[in-house]
Amino acid sequence: MDERLVNADGYAKGTKARQNPWSSEEPGDIDGMIESEDFTVVNAPRPLPGEIEWQGEFLHGIFYAAGDFEKFGEQWESLDAHIVRLVNDEDVKALVCKRAAEHDPNLNIDKFVADGKSTWGELAHMYGLPFNGN
Repeated sequence: MDERLVNADGYAKGTKARQNPWSSEEPGDIDGMIESEDFTVVNAPRPLPGEIEWQGEFLHGIFYAAGDFEKFGEQWESLDAHIVRLVNDEDVKALVCKRAAEHDPNLNIDKFVADGKSTWGELAHMYGLPFNGN
């Protein structure tokens, strides 16, 4: 599956994205449970409450939880949790374009890449985003 976990805004300063965010100790079919229940996934540097809780690779911390945002949102906010979401390479390209436009609204990233000045992977890396393509 060509999806990775990144911070909800895709490029929050100090946040690192991971290609494989779940640890080998994840509870069962975590992807299926999250999708079937339409849970929000959060990550923090301290343990979090949720319907599903686990530890994984460092993103904003090693502690993850998934659950109903209406039920856990205030607690998660008080624990400095960041909402995370799965993205694919097309999502990452859109985030790169958005970020680049903040610096130079006239920059055409597609042309920049097509002209060989950089690759999507290099640009994604520059913004701390995962990218499987080139």
